[in-house]
Amino acid sequence: MIRYLVSIIVLLLSMQNAIASEEFQISNILKRTADYIRNREVVMTNDMESIIRQNPRKALTSLEVYQKDTSPEVRHFANTMNRKIAETNTDPEIRQTAINRLVTALNDPEPIVWQHAGKDLLSFTSKDFTNDTKAVLHRLLMDESPRRTTVLASGVADMKNELSRLETLLINESKYDPELTVGRWYGTLGWAARLARARMGSQTDIFRCIELTEAESDPVIRITHLLKDIAYIRHPEAIHLLRNYLESDNRLPSVKETTPGTGYSQYAIHFLAESIANFPFKKKYVGGYSYSEIEQARQWMSRTENWSDFIKK
Repeated sequence: MIRYLVSIIVLLLSMQNAIASEEFQISNILKRTADYIRNREVVMTNDMESIIRQNPRKALTSLEVYQKDTSPEVRHFANTMNRKIAETNTDPEIRQTAINRLVTALNDPEPIVWQHAGKDLLSFTSKDFTNDTKAVLHRLLMDESPRRTTVLASGVADMKNELSRLETLLINESKYDPELTVGRWYGTLGWAARLARARMGSQTDIFRCIELTEAESDPVIRITHLLKDIAYIRHPEAIHLLRNYLESDNRLPSVKETTPGTGYSQYAIHFLAESIANFPFKKKYVGGYSYSEIEQARQWMSRTENWSDFIKK
């Protein structure tokens, strides 16, 4: 019996030592990487991938200190790691912790931090946002002029109680005069508010987004920018429009005389791959889908009657 108890104690001590060693390794890798970033040195991506695989919970714990680092580049790095950990895990607690940090980063004073955090949030779904996280978003939305990233994140979080607040931010895009303001209507806070309302199911806004997109005469803007906004909406009407462009054989204007422009279908298949959970192809990059894959995607959309059941929301 004594020998048995000694064996148990030795085993427990070995496990504790292993856990401590793992925590030290994760902390050490993160510290070394943060130092690299501060000194503008090359970051070892293999090390980053290893700490994501080893223990995501401990990685999240070790990352927390870097969320308030004095270096905006280090804070951006920490948020990127949070996003990667969340993307590679199905555990709701892990995902929600990471998303909470990204939402907090929306209020960061540095563009490199809040802009990238906002972009990262768009790849998640409403179930990844807790009530506490939504409360943070609500406070940010109450600013006199909230950031576009905050508005778009509220749409992803499906915060329907904010529909009236978002309505106050809408503009009349058809009367928007770029000579009196900066940029075009699709870069405005009002357009972001319309997209967020559409994401939350406002039929009026869904159809208005589609109408404005189809009315855009510049194919480069319509295909490369506005179709991405349409994909954000994640409702059947938006997916139908993407499907129309998947079926198209049209191409964007050629950048080089000897090279044909990118096909509309390349953008459509890319946005469909990130919007539909059971889509036959994983998201790669625009231009990276073969003709065979595009044909298979077209056939899949034609024969799959219930694809709308798998839209990621």
